[in-house]
Amino acid sequence: TDHPLLSEINLRNAGLLTRIIKSEAEGAAVWGKVFGEIKGQLDAAFKEENITQSKLTAFVVLPKDLEKFGPAWVEAYVRAQIVETFAVALEKAFINGAGPVKDEPIGLIRDLEAPVDQTNGHAKKSVEGTLTFADSKTTVKELSGVMKYLSTKSNGKAVNVSGKVVLVVNPVDSWDVKALYTFLNANGVYVTALPFNLRIAESVFQTQGELLAFVNDRYDAYTGGGVEVKKYDQTLALDDCNLYTAKQFAFGKADDNKAAAIYTLAVTEPAGA
Repeated sequence: TDHPLLSEINLRNAGLLTRIIKSEAEGAAVWGKVFGEIKGQLDAAFKEENITQSKLTAFVVLPKDLEKFGPAWVEAYVRAQIVETFAVALEKAFINGAGPVKDEPIGLIRDLEAPVDQTNGHAKKSVEGTLTFADSKTTVKELSGVMKYLSTKSNGKAVNVSGKVVLVVNPVDSWDVKALYTFLNANGVYVTALPFNLRIAESVFQTQGELLAFVNDRYDAYTGGGVEVKKYDQTLALDDCNLYTAKQFAFGKADDNKAAAIYTLAVTEPAGA
């Protein structure tokens, strides 16, 4: 199946990570006379963060006799099933992951500033507001508020989010939004468009009745290589079965608490509908 969130999120293959080093550039160039002294010191404050990647695993057991009916096809199917299962697990974790306490990435909905529960992990963020998509004017006002909120970091510094904001909605809710913003253009083609170049990504792991807005380059999502699949033909010899194991390492965490926000969806039928 399609996983639009994984194509929207800043997912990178970085091998097995143990730490991330980031910097916040500060300072400015200074104007002066042609033969004047050089001024304007630039500073880069480096921050080191130790991280713990989580290991995603799965296994499949198949009767050896199944290979008589097409071993190449059976193995290809098993590997495709594993890759798909891992994609589902990554999508779920990047949205809802509770963090290292649960051996999971820290999902977009999680609060990075609230105390971490040593049993349940990171708490869910509070809702920032309500989106109604009531009419064109209301929608522009509501979504500009979303963009404004995401346009500053937690430290108050401004950040350019133009063309980078994605709205994650449950597939059921997506139809409510699309119904209001799908129209017939001059070429006789129905198109769906939201202001500010916002894009909608559907996910079954997004809570129904809520919308998650995030800046797609302000979430660090890493995998430690591809899905590693191994086949063992002797492990379950007495059971006359083959064992396929799979594993992948992954890490996910937002830059700060303002990289994403949760909104309540209260979409109503348009007037005259």
